[in-house]
Amino acid sequence: MTPEEIRALALQLYAVIFDSDGVAASTTWQRCLRVCRRWTLEPATAMLISEALTDYVYDGTRPHLTRATPLAKAQAVLRQAIGAADDGDPTGCPARTLLTPSAIAAMIGWVLIAGPHPVHVGHAH
Repeated sequence: MTPEEIRALALQLYAVIFDSDGVAASTTWQRCLRVCRRWTLEPATAMLISEALTDYVYDGTRPHLTRATPLAKAQAVLRQAIGAADDGDPTGCPARTLLTPSAIAAMIGWVLIAGPHPVHVGHAH
């Protein structure tokens, strides 16, 4: 994806999140996934972006994942782009109010580069 396409996707996802107040997390996740799939992202990539974004909004800024999984890393990129500390948001603001299209774009960019699958380092045979 080009930077302009990433920005457009981020804006669409931001609109889904902005309109998600009072909506079940699973519904928001499905809406995010549909938006990602319209951009013809690979299913695993679309799922990772949707899950990272939905988990951030519904579970708050505090990281819940401690393992170095793609989901934990995507959420870390999102939190870092927003400027939240690793121990959560000190202002107590709802996660959705801190979210910006630029932060979503940063997370999408990371997912597109790193991929949805864990990287295994080993010896070449």
